[in-house]
Amino acid sequence: MKGKFVKLAAAVLIMSTLSAYAAAPKFEFFWPNADRSGWQAFFLLDAAKRRLGSKADFQIITTAAKDAKGEWTGDVSEPMRRAVLAKYHSAALWNYLVGLTFTRNASGWRDAAVYAGISPDKLDSEVTKNGKTALEFYSKYASSHKIASAALLFNGKEYAGGMTPSELIMAANSVLPKQSRVVLPSYSSVKPKPLSPTVWVIESSEEGGKANKEFVTAIKSLFEGGKPVVNTISYELAQKNPELSAMQYKTLPTYIISGDAEVDEFLKPYAEQGALTKQNGKYIVNGGSGEQLIIGQPAMPRTLELFVMAQCPYGLQAENAIVEAINDKNIPADVKVVVRYIVSVGDDGSISSLHGTAEWEEDIRQLVIQQKYPEKFWKYLALRNADIQSTMWESVAQEAGIDPKDITSGFDEGKKLLLSDNKRSSELGVNASPTFIWEGRRIIPGIKALSSIPGFEKVTAGTAAKKQVPAGACK
Repeated sequence: MKGKFVKLAAAVLIMSTLSAYAAAPKFEFFWPNADRSGWQAFFLLDAAKRRLGSKADFQIITTAAKDAKGEWTGDVSEPMRRAVLAKYHSAALWNYLVGLTFTRNASGWRDAAVYAGISPDKLDSEVTKNGKTALEFYSKYASSHKIASAALLFNGKEYAGGMTPSELIMAANSVLPKQSRVVLPSYSSVKPKPLSPTVWVIESSEEGGKANKEFVTAIKSLFEGGKPVVNTISYELAQKNPELSAMQYKTLPTYIISGDAEVDEFLKPYAEQGALTKQNGKYIVNGGSGEQLIIGQPAMPRTLELFVMAQCPYGLQAENAIVEAINDKNIPADVKVVVRYIVSVGDDGSISSLHGTAEWEEDIRQLVIQQKYPEKFWKYLALRNADIQSTMWESVAQEAGIDPKDITSGFDEGKKLLLSDNKRSSELGVNASPTFIWEGRRIIPGIKALSSIPGFEKVTAGTAAKKQVPAGACK
Protein backbone atom coordinates (compact mmCIF):
# COMPACT_ATOMS: atom_id res chain seq x y z
CA MET A 1 0.00 0.00 0.00
CA LYS A 2 2.86 2.33 0.87
CA GLY A 3 4.45 1.79 -2.55
CA LYS A 4 1.16 2.57 -4.30
CA PHE A 5 0.82 5.78 -2.27
CA VAL A 6 4.33 6.90 -3.21
CA LYS A 7 3.62 6.19 -6.88
CA LEU A 8 0.32 8.08 -6.66
CA ALA A 9 2.01 11.08 -5.01
CA ALA A 10 4.73 11.06 -7.66
CA ALA A 11 2.12 10.93 -10.40
CA VAL A 12 0.25 13.87 -8.87
CA LEU A 13 3.49 15.85 -8.63
CA ILE A 14 4.40 15.09 -12.26
CA MET A 15 0.92 16.02 -13.47
CA SER A 16 1.04 19.21 -11.44
CA THR A 17 4.42 20.11 -12.95
CA LEU A 18 3.23 19.35 -16.47
CA SER A 19 0.07 21.38 -15.87
CA ALA A 20 2.12 24.33 -14.67
CA TYR A 21 4.41 24.03 -17.69
CA ALA A 22 1.50 23.87 -20.11
CA ALA A 23 -0.01 26.99 -18.56
CA ALA A 24 3.23 29.01 -18.76
CA PRO A 25 2.35 32.26 -20.54
CA LYS A 26 4.10 33.00 -23.81
CA PHE A 27 4.41 36.48 -25.31
CA GLU A 28 5.56 36.71 -28.94
CA PHE A 29 6.22 40.13 -30.40
CA PHE A 30 6.43 40.22 -34.20
CA TRP A 31 8.64 43.14 -35.15
CA PRO A 32 8.85 44.12 -38.87
CA ASN A 33 12.21 45.59 -39.84
CA ALA A 34 10.69 48.90 -41.01
CA ASP A 35 8.66 49.53 -37.84
CA ARG A 36 10.49 51.97 -35.58
CA SER A 37 7.52 52.13 -33.18
CA GLY A 38 8.37 48.55 -32.19
CA TRP A 39 10.81 49.92 -29.62
CA GLN A 40 7.92 51.16 -27.52
CA ALA A 41 6.46 47.64 -27.43
CA PHE A 42 9.88 46.22 -26.54
CA PHE A 43 10.23 48.60 -23.58
CA LEU A 44 6.78 47.53 -22.41
CA LEU A 45 7.64 43.83 -22.67
CA ASP A 46 10.99 44.40 -20.97
CA ALA A 47 9.25 46.02 -18.00
CA ALA A 48 6.86 43.04 -17.68
CA LYS A 49 9.71 40.55 -18.11
CA ARG A 50 11.60 42.11 -15.20
CA ARG A 51 8.75 41.20 -12.85
CA LEU A 52 7.77 37.86 -14.37
CA GLY A 53 11.28 36.57 -14.92
CA SER A 54 11.35 32.89 -15.90
CA LYS A 55 7.65 32.49 -15.12
CA ALA A 56 6.81 33.62 -18.64
CA ASP A 57 8.37 33.17 -22.05
CA PHE A 58 9.13 36.33 -24.02
CA GLN A 59 10.17 36.11 -27.65
CA ILE A 60 11.06 38.80 -30.16
CA ILE A 61 10.44 37.71 -33.73
CA THR A 62 12.05 39.98 -36.32
CA THR A 63 10.51 39.87 -39.77
CA ALA A 64 11.15 41.51 -43.13
CA ALA A 65 9.05 41.93 -46.26
CA LYS A 66 9.99 41.16 -49.85
CA ASP A 67 9.16 42.99 -53.04
CA ALA A 68 7.57 41.58 -56.19
CA LYS A 69 10.96 40.24 -57.29
CA GLY A 70 11.37 38.31 -54.07
CA GLU A 71 14.10 40.62 -52.73
CA TRP A 72 14.18 42.01 -49.21
CA THR A 73 12.86 45.57 -48.96
CA GLY A 74 15.12 48.05 -47.22
CA ASP A 75 18.32 47.28 -45.36
CA VAL A 76 18.06 43.91 -43.59
CA SER A 77 21.50 43.72 -41.98
CA GLU A 78 20.10 44.52 -38.52
CA PRO A 79 17.05 42.20 -38.88
CA MET A 80 19.42 39.40 -39.90
CA ARG A 81 21.55 40.00 -36.80
CA ARG A 82 18.48 39.72 -34.59
CA ALA A 83 17.25 36.64 -36.44
CA VAL A 84 20.63 34.91 -36.03
CA LEU A 85 20.69 35.75 -32.33
CA ALA A 86 17.11 34.47 -31.87
CA LYS A 87 17.80 31.21 -33.70
CA TYR A 88 21.30 30.38 -32.45
CA HIS A 89 21.85 32.49 -29.31
CA SER A 90 18.34 32.97 -27.95
CA ALA A 91 19.53 33.76 -24.44
CA ALA A 92 21.56 36.72 -25.75
CA LEU A 93 18.95 38.40 -27.96
CA TRP A 94 17.17 40.24 -25.17
CA ASN A 95 20.38 41.71 -23.75
CA TYR A 96 21.47 42.63 -27.26
CA LEU A 97 18.28 44.67 -27.75
CA VAL A 98 18.71 46.31 -24.36
CA GLY A 99 22.27 47.24 -25.32
CA LEU A 100 21.07 48.58 -28.66
CA THR A 101 18.82 51.13 -26.96
CA PHE A 102 21.93 52.99 -25.77
CA THR A 103 23.52 53.31 -29.21
CA ARG A 104 22.59 55.78 -31.92
CA ASN A 105 25.13 55.25 -34.66
CA ALA A 106 25.27 52.71 -37.46
CA SER A 107 28.03 50.65 -35.80
CA GLY A 108 26.39 50.65 -32.37
CA TRP A 109 25.32 47.03 -32.81
CA ARG A 110 28.91 46.02 -32.04
CA ASP A 111 28.74 47.45 -28.54
CA ALA A 112 25.31 45.86 -28.08
CA ALA A 113 26.75 42.47 -29.08
CA VAL A 114 29.61 42.82 -26.57
CA TYR A 115 27.08 43.73 -23.86
CA ALA A 116 25.10 40.58 -24.74
CA GLY A 117 28.24 38.45 -24.49
CA ILE A 118 28.68 37.80 -28.22
CA SER A 119 31.80 38.66 -30.17
CA PRO A 120 30.84 41.22 -32.87
CA ASP A 121 33.17 39.53 -35.35
CA LYS A 122 31.61 36.15 -34.61
CA LEU A 123 28.10 37.57 -34.99
CA ASP A 124 29.07 39.26 -38.25
CA SER A 125 30.46 35.96 -39.56
CA GLU A 126 27.32 34.05 -38.57
CA VAL A 127 25.11 36.66 -40.22
CA THR A 128 27.07 36.28 -43.45
CA LYS A 129 26.63 32.52 -43.27
CA ASN A 130 23.12 32.11 -41.80
CA GLY A 131 21.49 35.55 -41.76
CA LYS A 132 19.24 35.14 -44.79
CA THR A 133 18.14 31.67 -43.71
CA ALA A 134 17.34 32.79 -40.17
CA LEU A 135 15.40 35.87 -41.31
CA GLU A 136 13.53 33.73 -43.85
CA PHE A 137 12.64 31.28 -41.06
CA TYR A 138 11.05 33.93 -38.83
CA SER A 139 9.37 35.76 -41.69
CA LYS A 140 7.73 32.49 -42.79
CA TYR A 141 6.72 31.84 -39.17
CA ALA A 142 4.97 35.23 -39.14
CA SER A 143 3.26 34.41 -42.44
CA SER A 144 2.02 31.11 -41.00
CA HIS A 145 0.23 33.15 -38.33
CA LYS A 146 -1.03 35.56 -41.03
CA ILE A 147 0.93 38.42 -39.47
CA ALA A 148 2.16 41.15 -41.81
CA SER A 149 2.68 44.02 -39.37
CA ALA A 150 3.73 44.56 -35.77
CA ALA A 151 1.70 42.28 -33.50
CA LEU A 152 1.76 40.82 -30.00
CA LEU A 153 0.53 37.26 -29.47
CA PHE A 154 -0.29 35.85 -26.07
CA ASN A 155 -0.27 32.06 -25.98
CA GLY A 156 -0.68 31.93 -29.76
CA LYS A 157 -3.56 34.40 -29.99
CA GLU A 158 -3.58 38.14 -30.59
CA TYR A 159 -3.18 39.93 -27.28
CA ALA A 160 -6.22 42.08 -26.60
CA GLY A 161 -5.47 43.39 -23.11
CA GLY A 162 -4.20 46.71 -21.88
CA MET A 163 -0.76 47.91 -22.94
CA THR A 164 0.85 48.61 -19.58
CA PRO A 165 3.39 46.43 -17.72
CA SER A 166 0.96 45.64 -14.91
CA GLU A 167 -1.77 44.59 -17.36
CA LEU A 168 0.67 42.26 -19.15
CA ILE A 169 1.58 40.74 -15.80
CA MET A 170 -2.10 40.31 -14.94
CA ALA A 171 -2.63 38.53 -18.26
CA ALA A 172 0.23 36.17 -17.39
CA ASN A 173 -1.17 35.64 -13.89
CA SER A 174 -4.47 34.52 -15.41
CA VAL A 175 -2.84 31.35 -16.76
CA LEU A 176 -0.17 30.78 -14.13
CA PRO A 177 -0.73 28.41 -11.20
CA LYS A 178 -1.73 30.39 -8.13
CA GLN A 179 1.55 29.71 -6.35
CA SER A 180 3.57 31.05 -9.31
CA ARG A 181 1.72 34.31 -9.86
CA VAL A 182 3.34 37.70 -9.38
CA VAL A 183 1.67 39.42 -6.44
CA LEU A 184 0.29 42.78 -7.49
CA PRO A 185 -1.62 45.14 -5.22
CA SER A 186 -5.11 46.02 -6.34
CA TYR A 187 -5.90 49.39 -7.83
CA SER A 188 -7.20 52.03 -5.45
CA SER A 189 -10.93 51.81 -4.92
CA VAL A 190 -11.06 55.59 -5.26
CA LYS A 191 -11.20 56.30 -8.97
CA PRO A 192 -9.94 59.65 -10.26
CA LYS A 193 -12.62 62.06 -11.32
CA PRO A 194 -13.27 61.89 -15.08
CA LEU A 195 -12.15 65.09 -16.76
CA SER A 196 -13.84 66.56 -19.82
CA PRO A 197 -11.82 69.49 -21.15
CA THR A 198 -12.40 71.39 -24.35
CA VAL A 199 -9.93 70.59 -27.13
CA TRP A 200 -9.60 73.16 -29.90
CA VAL A 201 -8.04 71.90 -33.12
CA ILE A 202 -6.84 74.80 -35.24
CA GLU A 203 -6.02 73.82 -38.82
CA SER A 204 -5.22 75.49 -42.11
CA SER A 205 -7.19 75.42 -45.31
CA GLU A 206 -3.87 74.84 -47.10
CA GLU A 207 -2.20 71.50 -47.69
CA GLY A 208 0.17 70.52 -44.91
CA GLY A 209 -1.80 72.16 -42.13
CA LYS A 210 -4.68 69.72 -41.72
CA ALA A 211 -5.57 68.15 -38.38
CA ASN A 212 -4.04 64.77 -37.53
CA LYS A 213 -6.89 62.47 -36.44
CA GLU A 214 -4.56 60.02 -34.69
CA PHE A 215 -3.04 62.85 -32.65
CA VAL A 216 -6.49 64.10 -31.63
CA THR A 217 -7.34 60.57 -30.49
CA ALA A 218 -4.12 60.47 -28.46
CA ILE A 219 -5.05 63.73 -26.71
CA LYS A 220 -8.53 62.42 -25.89
CA SER A 221 -7.08 59.19 -24.51
CA LEU A 222 -5.26 61.19 -21.82
CA PHE A 223 -8.60 61.82 -20.16
CA GLU A 224 -9.69 58.23 -19.50
CA GLY A 225 -13.31 58.07 -18.41
CA GLY A 226 -13.95 61.67 -19.37
CA LYS A 227 -15.62 63.09 -22.44
CA PRO A 228 -13.43 65.79 -24.00
CA VAL A 229 -15.26 68.10 -26.38
CA VAL A 230 -13.33 68.51 -29.63
CA ASN A 231 -13.89 71.56 -31.83
CA THR A 232 -12.07 71.75 -35.17
CA ILE A 233 -11.95 75.18 -36.80
CA SER A 234 -9.86 77.03 -39.36
CA TYR A 235 -7.05 79.36 -38.42
CA GLU A 236 -8.99 82.24 -40.02
CA LEU A 237 -11.99 81.64 -37.74
CA ALA A 238 -9.72 81.22 -34.71
CA GLN A 239 -8.42 84.74 -35.31
CA LYS A 240 -11.97 86.03 -34.84
CA ASN A 241 -12.32 84.29 -31.47
CA PRO A 242 -11.05 86.57 -28.63
CA GLU A 243 -9.63 83.68 -26.57
CA LEU A 244 -8.08 81.74 -29.45
CA SER A 245 -6.64 84.78 -31.24
CA ALA A 246 -4.65 85.61 -28.09
CA MET A 247 -2.65 82.38 -28.45
CA GLN A 248 0.73 82.31 -30.19
CA TYR A 249 0.75 79.97 -33.17
CA LYS A 250 3.99 78.57 -34.61
CA THR A 251 2.58 75.83 -36.81
CA LEU A 252 -0.72 74.44 -37.98
CA PRO A 253 -2.38 72.27 -36.96
CA THR A 254 -2.27 73.49 -33.35
CA TYR A 255 -4.07 71.78 -30.50
CA ILE A 256 -5.33 73.79 -27.52
CA ILE A 257 -6.63 72.20 -24.32
CA SER A 258 -8.62 74.20 -21.79
CA GLY A 259 -10.66 73.34 -18.72
CA ASP A 260 -11.16 73.95 -15.02
CA ALA A 261 -8.61 73.91 -12.18
CA GLU A 262 -8.64 70.09 -12.06
CA VAL A 263 -7.77 69.87 -15.76
CA ASP A 264 -5.02 72.41 -15.18
CA GLU A 265 -3.57 70.34 -12.33
CA PHE A 266 -3.77 67.16 -14.39
CA LEU A 267 -1.82 68.69 -17.30
CA LYS A 268 0.93 70.34 -15.22
CA PRO A 269 3.27 67.30 -15.31
CA TYR A 270 3.05 67.22 -19.13
CA ALA A 271 3.97 70.90 -19.24
CA GLU A 272 6.93 70.30 -16.90
CA GLN A 273 8.14 67.57 -19.29
CA GLY A 274 7.94 70.01 -22.20
CA ALA A 275 5.12 68.18 -24.00
CA LEU A 276 2.74 71.12 -23.54
CA THR A 277 3.13 74.88 -23.25
CA LYS A 278 0.86 77.01 -21.11
CA GLN A 279 -0.48 80.23 -22.62
CA ASN A 280 -3.23 82.45 -21.23
CA GLY A 281 -4.45 79.72 -18.89
CA LYS A 282 -4.63 77.11 -21.66
CA TYR A 283 -2.29 74.37 -22.81
CA ILE A 284 -1.04 74.37 -26.36
CA VAL A 285 0.61 71.72 -28.54
CA ASN A 286 2.10 72.91 -31.80
CA GLY A 287 1.86 70.61 -34.78
CA GLY A 288 1.67 67.23 -33.14
CA SER A 289 2.89 64.78 -35.75
CA GLY A 290 2.80 64.56 -39.51
CA GLU A 291 2.96 67.47 -41.92
CA GLN A 292 2.74 71.00 -40.54
CA LEU A 293 2.35 74.51 -41.92
CA ILE A 294 4.63 77.19 -40.46
CA ILE A 295 3.04 80.46 -39.34
CA GLY A 296 4.78 83.84 -39.54
CA GLN A 297 7.78 82.85 -41.65
CA PRO A 298 8.64 84.42 -45.03
CA ALA A 299 8.05 82.24 -48.07
CA MET A 300 11.04 80.76 -49.93
CA PRO A 301 9.66 79.94 -53.40
CA ARG A 302 10.94 76.76 -55.04
CA THR A 303 13.33 76.00 -52.16
CA LEU A 304 13.61 72.63 -50.43
CA GLU A 305 15.46 72.61 -47.11
CA LEU A 306 16.68 69.32 -45.64
CA PHE A 307 17.58 69.38 -41.92
CA VAL A 308 19.88 66.53 -40.88
CA MET A 309 22.65 65.46 -38.53
CA ALA A 310 25.72 64.48 -40.55
CA GLN A 311 26.11 61.05 -38.89
CA CYS A 312 22.42 60.22 -38.40
CA PRO A 313 21.66 57.02 -40.38
CA TYR A 314 18.15 58.26 -41.20
CA GLY A 315 19.54 61.61 -42.36
CA LEU A 316 22.04 59.77 -44.54
CA GLN A 317 19.21 57.83 -46.16
CA ALA A 318 17.36 61.07 -46.95
CA GLU A 319 20.51 62.72 -48.31
CA ASN A 320 21.34 59.72 -50.48
CA ALA A 321 17.80 59.70 -51.83
CA ILE A 322 18.12 63.37 -52.77
CA VAL A 323 21.52 62.76 -54.42
CA GLU A 324 19.99 59.88 -56.38
CA ALA A 325 16.99 62.01 -57.41
CA ILE A 326 19.25 64.88 -58.54
CA ASN A 327 21.43 62.54 -60.59
CA ASP A 328 18.34 60.94 -62.16
CA LYS A 329 16.77 64.39 -62.76
CA ASN A 330 13.77 63.49 -60.60
CA ILE A 331 13.77 66.88 -58.87
CA PRO A 332 12.41 69.90 -60.81
CA ALA A 333 15.27 71.85 -62.37
CA ASP A 334 14.10 75.16 -60.88
CA VAL A 335 14.16 73.84 -57.28
CA LYS A 336 17.00 74.90 -55.01
CA VAL A 337 17.96 72.21 -52.47
CA VAL A 338 19.70 73.36 -49.27
CA VAL A 339 21.03 71.00 -46.61
CA ARG A 340 21.00 72.43 -43.07
CA TYR A 341 22.30 70.86 -39.88
CA ILE A 342 20.80 70.24 -36.44
CA VAL A 343 23.00 70.88 -33.40
CA SER A 344 22.68 72.16 -29.84
CA VAL A 345 24.26 75.47 -28.82
CA GLY A 346 24.99 76.32 -25.19
CA ASP A 347 24.57 79.72 -23.56
CA ASP A 348 28.33 80.20 -23.93
CA GLY A 349 28.16 79.48 -27.68
CA SER A 350 29.58 75.97 -27.37
CA ILE A 351 28.35 73.48 -29.99
CA SER A 352 27.35 69.88 -29.33
CA SER A 353 25.76 67.22 -31.50
CA LEU A 354 23.88 63.99 -30.84
CA HIS A 355 26.62 61.79 -32.30
CA GLY A 356 29.58 63.69 -30.88
CA THR A 357 32.16 66.28 -31.88
CA ALA A 358 33.06 64.52 -35.13
CA GLU A 359 29.49 65.03 -36.31
CA TRP A 360 29.30 68.81 -35.93
CA GLU A 361 32.79 69.18 -37.38
CA GLU A 362 31.54 67.31 -40.47
CA ASP A 363 28.47 69.58 -40.48
CA ILE A 364 30.83 72.54 -40.79
CA ARG A 365 32.84 70.96 -43.60
CA GLN A 366 29.69 70.29 -45.59
CA LEU A 367 28.45 73.85 -45.06
CA VAL A 368 31.76 75.24 -46.33
CA ILE A 369 31.56 73.01 -49.40
CA GLN A 370 27.96 74.09 -50.08
CA GLN A 371 29.14 77.72 -50.00
CA LYS A 372 32.46 77.42 -51.86
CA TYR A 373 31.84 74.44 -54.15
CA PRO A 374 28.05 74.18 -54.64
CA GLU A 375 28.49 72.33 -57.94
CA LYS A 376 30.61 69.62 -56.23
CA PHE A 377 28.67 69.32 -52.99
CA TRP A 378 26.42 66.44 -54.02
CA LYS A 379 29.34 64.37 -55.30
CA TYR A 380 31.19 64.93 -52.02
CA LEU A 381 28.07 64.00 -50.04
CA ALA A 382 27.56 60.76 -51.97
CA LEU A 383 31.20 59.75 -51.46
CA ARG A 384 31.34 60.84 -47.81
CA ASN A 385 28.11 59.09 -46.85
CA ALA A 386 29.51 55.79 -48.08
CA ASP A 387 31.65 55.75 -44.91
CA ILE A 388 30.61 58.68 -42.73
CA GLN A 389 32.50 57.32 -39.70
CA SER A 390 35.84 57.51 -41.50
CA THR A 391 38.25 60.28 -40.51
CA MET A 392 39.70 60.36 -44.04
CA TRP A 393 37.50 63.20 -45.27
CA GLU A 394 40.42 64.86 -47.10
CA SER A 395 40.72 62.02 -49.62
CA VAL A 396 36.96 62.16 -50.20
CA ALA A 397 37.19 65.91 -50.85
CA GLN A 398 40.03 65.39 -53.32
CA GLU A 399 38.05 62.69 -55.14
CA ALA A 400 35.18 65.16 -55.45
CA GLY A 401 37.58 67.76 -56.92
CA ILE A 402 37.84 69.92 -53.79
CA ASP A 403 41.04 71.18 -52.17
CA PRO A 404 40.91 70.13 -48.47
CA LYS A 405 42.87 73.27 -47.53
CA ASP A 406 39.95 75.42 -48.73
CA ILE A 407 37.66 73.58 -46.32
CA THR A 408 40.07 73.88 -43.39
CA SER A 409 40.67 77.58 -43.99
CA GLY A 410 36.92 78.19 -44.09
CA PHE A 411 36.24 76.44 -40.77
CA ASP A 412 35.54 79.63 -38.79
CA GLU A 413 33.13 80.87 -41.45
CA GLY A 414 31.53 77.42 -41.51
CA LYS A 415 30.99 77.62 -37.77
CA LYS A 416 29.04 80.85 -38.26
CA LEU A 417 26.93 79.10 -40.90
CA LEU A 418 26.25 76.24 -38.47
CA LEU A 419 25.13 78.69 -35.78
CA SER A 420 22.84 80.26 -38.37
CA ASP A 421 21.36 76.82 -39.14
CA ASN A 422 20.82 76.29 -35.42
CA LYS A 423 18.96 79.60 -35.18
CA ARG A 424 16.69 78.63 -38.07
CA SER A 425 15.98 75.11 -36.79
CA SER A 426 15.17 76.57 -33.36
CA GLU A 427 12.80 79.16 -34.83
CA LEU A 428 11.00 76.48 -36.81
CA GLY A 429 10.98 73.93 -33.99
CA VAL A 430 12.87 71.39 -36.10
CA ASN A 431 14.80 68.83 -34.02
CA ALA A 432 14.43 65.57 -35.97
CA SER A 433 16.85 64.35 -38.64
CA PRO A 434 15.68 64.19 -41.39
CA THR A 435 13.07 66.93 -41.78
CA PHE A 436 12.20 68.65 -45.06
CA ILE A 437 10.77 72.16 -45.33
CA TRP A 438 9.18 73.14 -48.62
CA GLU A 439 9.15 76.80 -49.66
CA GLY A 440 9.90 77.95 -46.11
CA ARG A 441 6.43 77.10 -44.83
CA ARG A 442 5.59 73.41 -45.08
CA ILE A 443 7.25 70.88 -42.76
CA ILE A 444 7.58 67.48 -44.43
CA PRO A 445 8.51 64.55 -42.12
CA GLY A 446 10.56 62.30 -44.41
CA ILE A 447 10.94 61.06 -47.98
CA LYS A 448 7.57 59.34 -48.19
CA ALA A 449 5.72 62.56 -47.36
CA LEU A 450 7.93 64.53 -49.74
CA SER A 451 6.90 62.32 -52.66
CA SER A 452 3.30 63.53 -52.22
CA ILE A 453 4.23 67.08 -53.28
CA PRO A 454 3.75 67.86 -56.98
CA GLY A 455 7.09 67.64 -58.76
CA PHE A 456 8.62 65.25 -56.20
CA GLU A 457 6.58 62.14 -56.99
CA LYS A 458 9.66 60.24 -58.19
CA VAL A 459 11.76 61.06 -55.14
CA THR A 460 11.77 57.86 -53.12
CA ALA A 461 14.23 56.08 -50.84
CA GLY A 462 14.82 53.69 -53.77
CA THR A 463 18.26 52.16 -54.00
CA ALA A 464 19.52 54.44 -51.26
CA ALA A 465 17.28 52.71 -48.71
CA LYS A 466 18.96 49.36 -49.34
CA LYS A 467 22.28 50.93 -48.41
CA GLN A 468 20.95 52.48 -45.25
CA VAL A 469 18.16 51.80 -42.74
CA PRO A 470 14.35 51.72 -42.49
CA ALA A 471 12.53 55.04 -42.06
CA GLY A 472 13.05 56.79 -38.76
CA ALA A 473 14.62 59.90 -37.21
CA CYS A 474 17.41 61.02 -34.88
CA LYS A 475 16.20 63.40 -32.20
